[in-house]
Amino acid sequence: MAELDGQPVRALKRRLHKLCGRTRFQQRLLLADGTPLQDDATVEPPADLQLVLLPFPCDESNSRSQADELLHATRRGKVQEVEAILHRPQDPDVM
Repeated sequence: MAELDGQPVRALKRRLHKLCGRTRFQQRLLLADGTPLQDDATVEPPADLQLVLLPFPCDESNSRSQADELLHATRRGKVQEVEAILHRPQDPDVM
C-alpha cells in the first residue's frame, strides 16, 4: 500500500473499512508489541501491525443515554467529543 506511506492511521482504517466492512471506530491497529496506534499517528513501512475488530456493545440499558450524548455533542458541533464517543465504540445508528 505504497499510496498510504506517510499518511495517518486514519487513512489506513478508511481503506480497511472497504475490506472488512467495519468503521474506523470499530478498528484498533496495534504495533507488534501490542501498543495501540492513535488515528492521527503515522506508520512508516514496513510495519508489522495487528488489526482488532470491535463489535458495537449490545447493552440496551445504556444505549439510549449514549445515543442522547452523541446527538447532543453533534448538535453542538463538538467534533472531538463526537470522536471520543465513537471510539468507545458506539453504534452511531442506535438513535
